[in-house]
Amino acid sequence: MFTTIKPLTQLFLSCFVFMAGSGLVNLLIPLRLSGESIGTDKIGMVIAIYSVGYLLGASYSKKILSRVGHIRTFSLCGSLMSFAILICAINMDLWVWALMRLMMGFAVAIVIATFDGWLSQVATQENRGRLLAFNQIIVFGAICISQFFIVFAPPSAPTLFILSGILFSISIVPLVVSRIHSPVVKDFESLPLRQTFSISPLGAVSCLFCGLLNASLMNLLPLYAGAYGVADMELSILMASAVAGIIMMQLPVGYLSDRFDRRRLIFAIVLLLIVLSVAFPLAFQNGLHLVAYLLISMMSGLILCLYPLSISETFDKVQQSQMLAAMSSLLSFYALGSIVGPYVASLMMQHMGPQGLFVNLGVLELLLFVFVVYRTQARASLPLEQQEAFVMNTPSSESPHLDPRTIYQEPEVEVSPGAEAVAQLATENPSAAIALAQVLVKDDESQAKELAAALSDDGHIEITQVYESIVKETPQQDAELASKLIAEHPEQMEPLVEYIMQDNPENRNSILLSIADGLPNFGSAAIQTAVDNIGEEQTDELVELTEEYFSQVSEQVTQMRPADLDAENPEQAIAEVFQHVVDSDSQQVKDIAHSASEAMPDASSMVTEAYVQSLVHQEDETSARQDEVNAELTDYLEHVIQNQPELATEVAATIVDNAPEHAEDIEEVLQASKVE
Repeated sequence: MFTTIKPLTQLFLSCFVFMAGSGLVNLLIPLRLSGESIGTDKIGMVIAIYSVGYLLGASYSKKILSRVGHIRTFSLCGSLMSFAILICAINMDLWVWALMRLMMGFAVAIVIATFDGWLSQVATQENRGRLLAFNQIIVFGAICISQFFIVFAPPSAPTLFILSGILFSISIVPLVVSRIHSPVVKDFESLPLRQTFSISPLGAVSCLFCGLLNASLMNLLPLYAGAYGVADMELSILMASAVAGIIMMQLPVGYLSDRFDRRRLIFAIVLLLIVLSVAFPLAFQNGLHLVAYLLISMMSGLILCLYPLSISETFDKVQQSQMLAAMSSLLSFYALGSIVGPYVASLMMQHMGPQGLFVNLGVLELLLFVFVVYRTQARASLPLEQQEAFVMNTPSSESPHLDPRTIYQEPEVEVSPGAEAVAQLATENPSAAIALAQVLVKDDESQAKELAAALSDDGHIEITQVYESIVKETPQQDAELASKLIAEHPEQMEPLVEYIMQDNPENRNSILLSIADGLPNFGSAAIQTAVDNIGEEQTDELVELTEEYFSQVSEQVTQMRPADLDAENPEQAIAEVFQHVVDSDSQQVKDIAHSASEAMPDASSMVTEAYVQSLVHQEDETSARQDEVNAELTDYLEHVIQNQPELATEVAATIVDNAPEHAEDIEEVLQASKVE
């Protein structure tokens, strides 16, 4: 881990200084406005505008980063933050402050996207979860420390505004003088909010309420404390306790999340939050400050734990390929809550006094509690062992690529000069391009896949010719090359599979299975093409290929998430391959049928139906042929009874449905085996 973080020292230093400035500003703004005797409702409006800017920044960050570049974008945002806070120091017009807060939210969102882009570039599949956690510690550690800066000067003086501007300006320096290269901007779509809600109502609503609760508490807590005369160091300790709780509560909640039903955990957290919303004001107003610090730490931490729990709850319902889009949508739910929350809470405080903050929080928590109870009864939870793992996520990260539960995407690397030359030559002189690629592969076999992709890129060279020429120089990479070429050009699967079947290499099945592994629908189309091209005399090869394929699908199914399994159809994939075996008139069709059913029991009905139909189709009116079919069917059922007794009744029913004239003999076999 140290070797991963060390090259990013300057990046994390810039992040720490910038977030320290941001943390100071978020505390300073409500204190200064309150000191100017501005109404709480107007303060809430100014605070809420920040989240509007944040949502806009998150939406446009990728376009800006693509056009301007990461380092210049960060420098721009640092300058905007300095400009905005210094304008606030010299102008007390409320609309000017609202505009500056909009600018601040916009800049902070883009800066976070900038940092996360760099982290995504260097993260590997093994360390990206740890990088995500370390980044969160840096962010909240900086915010926690910044809460103590208010002891240096009163909010009414320009000192703290100038200090914030200095922090934003200095944060640019480590990054500008570093040698970190700008990463490639990774783009991904967001699921529509309505679709996200329909997939996981509890996940979406919990995320929304997390934004409502967290933004209200963290932004208006200084006003609540100030109303009771708490200021300077006491206020710093109170706010630092709230920030520290965000990190500290992630660990116990994460531990419980992986060991108990997640919905029950959300239920317990919301119930505890209701209790804390009553307990904290009582402790605080009675001067029990140490108890109050502990309670506010628990409360803020539990509120923000709703965010990663919401993500995990939603991830239980979406395909892995949809996780990035779902996380982006959930961030939008959170942002909407953080826009509405502070303003509604400030209205409550305006009419009820400071206690209106916790009355508002209690009402929101009660509403969420009712919804959690409703969803718990409306839809059954996944078994504990099938739930997604808890990952420490907060809204301060806009890079779902770092979440270890998402599909890992290899960072894009620069095209090598050799591959670039081959790709250019392929359009002008394909034969020369192939010759050049072969020379380069012979010199360095690690370039084989890149050069093969370069040769096939523009379509001037047939994929079979590309494969043949590169494999000739590095035969041990034949399966990897085939998989790479089909990943780049899935529409070229059929000619490549046909070529491999004709060439008949020693490890033909491994190559075919590698191709199938990278295609949708478990690659059944590739195996069907292979089955169609196996000669009639190659019965053993057919059995071997189909058995290996059925085993591969079975293994993939055991490793699939429930949501992915619901979206896919492994039974159909196996049935389609078996149907091609039936159509090939292979003499081994019965053995292959047994292999298919044993590998995928849920496909046994479809496989049995195809097998029975093949026999019935061949049946004629002669008594001898009918006896042969009857013997085949009873033998098939006896094999199922012996090897998969739990499927015997289902298989027998399928046989009778498709060959009712043999029902009596099938029933006798069942009774003889005492299968109910």
